[in-house]
Amino acid sequence: MKLLSFLMCGVLLLASPVRAEKRIPFPDLSVALKGGKLVHQSDGELLMGFRYEYGSDEDFEIWKKRLGDSLGKEWKAEQRTPDEELAMKRVMEAQGVDLVGSAEFKSPAFSRHPIQLIVIKEKINGKERRMVTLIGHWTKAQAAAGLAIAPEKKPAGDPQTGKRKARR
Repeated sequence: MKLLSFLMCGVLLLASPVRAEKRIPFPDLSVALKGGKLVHQSDGELLMGFRYEYGSDEDFEIWKKRLGDSLGKEWKAEQRTPDEELAMKRVMEAQGVDLVGSAEFKSPAFSRHPIQLIVIKEKINGKERRMVTLIGHWTKAQAAAGLAIAPEKKPAGDPQTGKRKARR
């Protein structure tokens, strides 16, 4: 009988209403940039996450605006200082890469999961093209699960003032 009572208590606890966490999806980078020709894609199995590469003749600012529009208002391109831009350009040049521009987009909701946009120049068959790389720093499993958002906590005390009632 005690076992039955114990099991019933467990069932009641599991069935009781618990404030469930809300989940928001990661952006779908496969549709974030329309335009250009998709030349390579990784599916989130890599440590760095999702990666899409496009061939294009369009300039960096066009791709940056397109990505910003696709992601929405909560995502902002982080401004780099001129020194940071120069340092990045030098690193890329040392690897034989001609950097056109780069940006990192961040959202308060996804603060640990930025999105990088990198545009470089390459010569393919004697023709200069821009290669656009888009990297989402999350895995396939994270993308499937979404990002957990903690439930909103209600203030203790009076709902209008937020003040606690004095103890007697």
